[in-house]
Amino acid sequence: QQQVTNVDQSTANKHDSSHPNIFLLNVTSLKKPHAMQQLTTDINRGNYQIVFVTESWLSSKQQTSTFDIPGYHMQRRDRVRRVGGGLCTYIADYFNIAEFSVPSALPTVEIFWTHCTFNNKQYFLANCYYPPKPKHSVQQFVGQLITTIDFIMTSFTEPYFVIAGDFNDLDTTFLQTDYGFFF
Repeated sequence: QQQVTNVDQSTANKHDSSHPNIFLLNVTSLKKPHAMQQLTTDINRGNYQIVFVTESWLSSKQQTSTFDIPGYHMQRRDRVRRVGGGLCTYIADYFNIAEFSVPSALPTVEIFWTHCTFNNKQYFLANCYYPPKPKHSVQQFVGQLITTIDFIMTSFTEPYFVIAGDFNDLDTTFLQTDYGFFF
């Protein structure tokens, strides 16, 4: 079950310019032959400003520069001590990206937060991957997501959230019922 907000493929090039144009993709490895060429083509065709990539399958063995796309900042979070998983977020280079550290993040929970500014709005981007066979509990994943959302809501004025990713069978309705987020 992949969930994304603010994406409409039919209007990819005619989006509301007051909010960023967003793309979510589960690539099942950026290391595959031609994966980066395909990703670059998809991004350029859709004129996306924020791209969430799940299951990047990158590790510390791969240099970030190998996966650069001109015109974008790439941030990544590799899976710890396991093959697969991993997250990358590409953000158009004209966005103002700020450092953002998550309070008490568990290393096995694959949620990668980025804080950026676009059109004088502060966006908090959560790139999430909830694997079919996680090494953490549902409560740990959901707890980390909720703790960070609550932290942001009490620390920043009028934050905008984009929570996207591959959640597989995780029930994410709490985001709508508890926070009013839409899908």
